[in-house]
Amino acid sequence: MDEHGIWNLLSASSKEEQSKDQIYNEIFIFTHNVGVILYDYEVINTEINGDEAKMDVDIKYTLRGYKMTKSKEIPFVFEDGSWKINKFMVLS
Repeated sequence: MDEHGIWNLLSASSKEEQSKDQIYNEIFIFTHNVGVILYDYEVINTEINGDEAKMDVDIKYTLRGYKMTKSKEIPFVFEDGSWKINKFMVLS
C-alpha cells in the first residue's frame, strides 16, 4: 500500500481530520482484516463548481470471494494547483 501516495492525494482539511497513521490503519484493517480487494472503478458523473467538485464513482471489489459494487460520491477541492480529495473515506 502506498500510504505516502494516498496522503498526497488528500486536501489540507482532510489531513487535519486524520493523521497519516490513522488513514494507513483504516486501509490496512479494511483490506487485511475485512478482506476487501478493490479491482476496478467507473466514474459515473463529475460536477465542477469553481474550486470544488464531486465525482460519483462505482467502486468494484471482492469481499470474501463475492463480487460487489458500491456507489460513492467523492468530494474534491482545487488546492495548490491540483485537485485533492476533500474527505478521506473507505467503503462502508
